[in-house]
Amino acid sequence: MGEVTVVVSRRRRNDSPQHTQLLVTHLPHATAPLTVALYLRRWPVALGIKELKRVVGLGQPQVTKDPARVERSVAVAGMASLLLLRLRAKQSKPGSSWSALTLKQELAWEWGMTQLHRTVRQETRKEIRRHQTAQPPPLRLAA
Repeated sequence: MGEVTVVVSRRRRNDSPQHTQLLVTHLPHATAPLTVALYLRRWPVALGIKELKRVVGLGQPQVTKDPARVERSVAVAGMASLLLLRLRAKQSKPGSSWSALTLKQELAWEWGMTQLHRTVRQETRKEIRRHQTAQPPPLRLAA
């Protein structure tokens, strides 16, 4: 890889070692402030890609290196993520933190409960019909 620059970064001067970030760059003229600035610009993108990998499986179904198929896979993952956000937009309140993984879990739970209720209703109807047809006819006394 060649020569690299290591930058030790803390938010505050007296932060503990646990809050220390080690940033490594191979850019030859990178200063510490430039490295931190580039890292801060790149970090949201990295979080977005990580979220896509966790939530919609970006990168998992790729079994080929064909650029067109990889491009479609990324597009499908992006569309799935946007659909999830669209379906669950009411649950995420402005100004509050949320996670696409949490939205996905809530959506899956809601759809699962809907399916469970539907199945219970269907089985109840079947059981009622079974009881109605299985009852013997009323006895008639001959006069």
